[in-house]
Amino acid sequence: MAEHIRPPGDPTAAHLAYMHHAEASAAGVSTRAGGWMREKLYLWPLRADRAGLEPPLVARDCRAEFGAPPGGSVWGADTPSAAVVRLADGAWRCLLGYRIVERAEVTHRADPTPQTGIYLEEVVSSGPARAAWNFSS
Repeated sequence: MAEHIRPPGDPTAAHLAYMHHAEASAAGVSTRAGGWMREKLYLWPLRADRAGLEPPLVARDCRAEFGAPPGGSVWGADTPSAAVVRLADGAWRCLLGYRIVERAEVTHRADPTPQTGIYLEEVVSSGPARAAWNFSS
């Protein structure tokens, strides 16, 4: 995965959940889909009318990126959390943090893999930067 998550362009400017520039990002959903194994982390685009969600996009696919875990279990990309923040440069950015771990590290005390750790990435898309959106506005 690149240092920035770059989802496909969205001509309607309905930005993804956790986009760094979209006020809609604060209303987005960050979660996982695909069952209990957590090998994929998803982002949900917010519809243009901000009244619902589009189908999810894969932000991280551990098995596709890293192959099978060395301990023979499954990958976990979990505990996602994101925020639209203004950094010292004055620009609004969306930062997405999450953990990657092999399940055997948690359940069987396997040694950490090279991929194990906490990830912090910027999520970007097309459109102008905007402050976080409040549900009340």
